[in-house]
Amino acid sequence: MAGVLRVMEVLSNDARTELQKAFPPFTPDEEPGDAARLKAREPIARAFSPERVRAMNAELTATISALLDRLDQRGPGDLMTAVGRPLPIHGKALALGFRDEDLPALVDGAYALSVLSSAGASLDGAKQLELAGAVVPYQRLLTDYVTERIASPGTDLISQIVTAVQDGGSTHTAAVARTTVETLIALIGAGQSTTTSSLGLAVHRLLSDGASWRALAANPGLAPQAVEELLRLDSPIQALSRRTTCPVTLGGAELESGTNVMAVFASANRDEAEFGDSDSLRIRRTPNRHLTFGHGPRSCVGMHLARRLLSGAIGELAQRFPDLRPSGEKALRLWPGMHRLVRALDVEW
Repeated sequence: MAGVLRVMEVLSNDARTELQKAFPPFTPDEEPGDAARLKAREPIARAFSPERVRAMNAELTATISALLDRLDQRGPGDLMTAVGRPLPIHGKALALGFRDEDLPALVDGAYALSVLSSAGASLDGAKQLELAGAVVPYQRLLTDYVTERIASPGTDLISQIVTAVQDGGSTHTAAVARTTVETLIALIGAGQSTTTSSLGLAVHRLLSDGASWRALAANPGLAPQAVEELLRLDSPIQALSRRTTCPVTLGGAELESGTNVMAVFASANRDEAEFGDSDSLRIRRTPNRHLTFGHGPRSCVGMHLARRLLSGAIGELAQRFPDLRPSGEKALRLWPGMHRLVRALDVEW
């Protein structure tokens, strides 16, 4: 077995202190327990099942179109600011019950937390503190939503998570609220770290391969198949880090308990035994059994929504902006860190 590495441990004391303004540590009697945390996953899996995502199709199409309208009105510039960062939160907003007026703050706060989590170790103390300062109001806003649902439950996903945490044996109000907020942060953050960056990486690769972009512009229906190939080639999360909790033998190496291990699963996405010409982009590749969303019971619960958002955005983007191209030699910029978190993608047309 292995434990997840705690990324926040690498932050400066000032940044950690700032984060605790919104999230003070649990007291012993407030600790919800693992059963409550596991229960919180169940309504999320239901909310973003293939059937539920298909039922949301009209709303998701309208969301994508509205973001591309904003891009068109604004003109050339950073695609991530206009479309990439808001895409996953706007896509989940209806299910979660977020109010439209809160979406900009949720987007900014979630992005700050993603950067802090992924790139924090590579940033100086001042930048860490700045990002932590942006995270605090975001977490407080989520806490306000959860507090409202505890007092007056509805049918939205936040209310369902609250009920699931309570069913998992967590009865202390502070524990229910904190566990629900943590679950929301993980759910939203997963989209910021993956769907957002996947869009930037995918569009950049397509624009670098003019033939593929032109094919999509002529036939946007190719987008779902193309997205699988783009996720295979440019997974935003290339590896998972774990810490062993007991002595284990791995690949012939004897590892002591407490050893840090990195599993670079993205290398499997380029296994020549599975993917012929594995370093090339083939937007019609089939089958395409990549591991970008994981595999088995621990696979990404939001993968069906992510696929729908990415294919919808890329397909409509190619159709509406067939002359889209990178702006400048360094149009694509990434944050430092183990995740391929896109900082900006400058485009013009």
